[in-house]
Amino acid sequence: MSATRGPRPPPKPASANARPAGDPRWRIGAIALLLLGLAGYLAWQEYSGRQADNQPAQWLAAALRVGLVMAAVWVAWPDLRRMSPWFLGLFSVLLPITLIVIARWPRYLPAFLVGGVVLYLLRPRGNRRS
Repeated sequence: MSATRGPRPPPKPASANARPAGDPRWRIGAIALLLLGLAGYLAWQEYSGRQADNQPAQWLAAALRVGLVMAAVWVAWPDLRRMSPWFLGLFSVLLPITLIVIARWPRYLPAFLVGGVVLYLLRPRGNRRS
């Protein structure tokens, strides 16, 4: 005789605090902490006089900058997930170009600032009808 199993119990509801399976926010935070920790270690090495060459200063600057950017991405991750894909693609292309142009020709900085303010004021807004 085969044993009958009865109906399956309903699945347990997911907790509101549980992270989705594909959420990389914890990885972004771990990378940010790792890089900021590396920057702290390199700063300690650099300023304690243990290194004679300038190599740790370059790694210190790189780890600190990338760590700070990753920390900012970690903080902004929930809002970044809601952005439209075309905007992210456009932003990821235009931001490096803008930074390169400003680094090469700083006299264009006021034009970029004015353009940024104009784009901010002309951005699409939500439906105001209530």
